[in-house]
Amino acid sequence: MLIDRVFPAVRAVWPGGKRRAIFVQQDNAGPHVVEYDPVVAAAGVQYGWTLKVRCQPPRSPDMSVLDLGFFNSIQSLQYQEATYTIDQPIATVDRAFKATTSTTLDHCFMTLQSVMETVIKHHGKNDYKF
Repeated sequence: MLIDRVFPAVRAVWPGGKRRAIFVQQDNAGPHVVEYDPVVAAAGVQYGWTLKVRCQPPRSPDMSVLDLGFFNSIQSLQYQEATYTIDQPIATVDRAFKATTSTTLDHCFMTLQSVMETVIKHHGKNDYKF
């Protein structure tokens, strides 16, 4: 999939003059490609790229945009309402979800991007500190 679908899609929108190393970061639930796969490296060379594959730390909550703040923002809004029946918490969470702004979600994704950049710098390990 990486070679057949992802690389051609990236190549279609890649600026022509840019020739830097490209980092492919994949989740580590079950590694899709080993970090030094010669087939993937050769496919990158075919597109004129120097590829470096990095795995994310396994089972890391830092790699989930939901854990990085989206759930917390919904929960903080949910806790502002008292609930007394079994159906009220569901309605409260639904209202909290709808009340969460796109700016809040943007901040969560910017945090995720910073975490992903840090993981790349640490070669996929989780020995980083924020």
